[in-house]
Amino acid sequence: MNDVQELERAASKAAVDQLIREHRNIGLLLLMLDSYFAAMSSGDDVDETLLTDAMTYMTDYVDAFHHAKEHLAVEAVADRSRTIAAARGELEAQHRRIGDDGGWLRATLQQALRDEPVSRKKLIAVGLHYTAEMRRNMELEESLVFPALVDVLDADAWRLIQARLSPRPDPLFGEAVHQRYAELFRELVDRFGCSGEARYQ
Repeated sequence: MNDVQELERAASKAAVDQLIREHRNIGLLLLMLDSYFAAMSSGDDVDETLLTDAMTYMTDYVDAFHHAKEHLAVEAVADRSRTIAAARGELEAQHRRIGDDGGWLRATLQQALRDEPVSRKKLIAVGLHYTAEMRRNMELEESLVFPALVDVLDADAWRLIQARLSPRPDPLFGEAVHQRYAELFRELVDRFGCSGEARYQ
């Protein structure tokens, strides 16, 4: 491998490492969501506002930006990587299921906040299915897709992918936490200690 190829691989690895850091952040939210759904299953009260904020983040940022970035990367190399071509259909199906379940959870939690009747049993079932599907998706990406992206995508390709997405700072785990997510971030700090630079570790 020559110097230019090494630089290209390093740039691609840096882009994939960012996706992995985003997965770690998502993983913290999934742990929190699981604990809330488990508490609901036991008949305990939970903070439905925090749950709604978590699902708003998952649908507004993770689905619309993180998953969109992954989709563009896979689209860019599907004809050059057998691994990605083979996994593409399942990845797209996973993202669709995650989007459908996430949208339903967010809307249902918003109904609950308005004191409208909702099925607690269905909320728990969909919630636990959602977190399990998210983990399956991240596992597939990290075990098969991301290593292939490092091998195939160069720095220019990653720049084109970024250019196709509207610049969007992470409102929960980025440099500045958006006021909407301040309570949610404090909850994550209390549970997992994810504050300051440590939020990406």
